[in-house]
Amino acid sequence: MRDSVYRINMNTISFKAFCGLQELDKSFIGSPEYLGIAYFWGSNGCKHYLREASVAHRRRVHDLWIKAGLDLAGETLEHYKIIQQVTKLAVPTTREELQ
Repeated sequence: MRDSVYRINMNTISFKAFCGLQELDKSFIGSPEYLGIAYFWGSNGCKHYLREASVAHRRRVHDLWIKAGLDLAGETLEHYKIIQQVTKLAVPTTREELQ
């Protein structure tokens, strides 16, 4: 499927289907096949920006973190810079704000 308008409405699938997709997507974390459904970030401040991000934004952040050589469970200013670039949200910009 390479149709640029193909979409799965996650609000209309069953809970069982969602859980199946989420489990599959967990196996894709760290690879180009990541779909943007499963949580890939660590238990740190990044989660506050990525939990509510769209599937497309999650996938873009994931791919950019990998391209930048960042640890997917990490939390640095570079992680936040990419989150801001993709989501346009206000994020920490100094080391003091990360504390």
